[in-house]
Amino acid sequence: VGLAAAVDKLVSVAAERSDIAISTDIDYPGPNAIDPILFGVIRELVSNVARHSQARSATVTVAVDRGVARVDVIDDGIGITDDMAARRFAEGHIGLASHRA
Repeated sequence: VGLAAAVDKLVSVAAERSDIAISTDIDYPGPNAIDPILFGVIRELVSNVARHSQARSATVTVAVDRGVARVDVIDDGIGITDDMAARRFAEGHIGLASHRA
């Protein structure tokens, strides 16, 4: 069904389960060989928002700019500091670090 439809469904289910208002803004031509990778990254980020952010709302934006895919997941939650991210990585939690790479 394509990346846009898959992300919309993912976000819809996550919003319902978490009681967070999550919207999407997707301007993505497809299909592309990287779609499964992007979907995996988005799934992890949305899951982190639902589990850890204590947010009331979030937005998932997917776009392509000059041939480069860009994913932004923004929420109004408690956030994570660089020190906290480094500590979590040292404890073996590689989710954010692996997606950033």
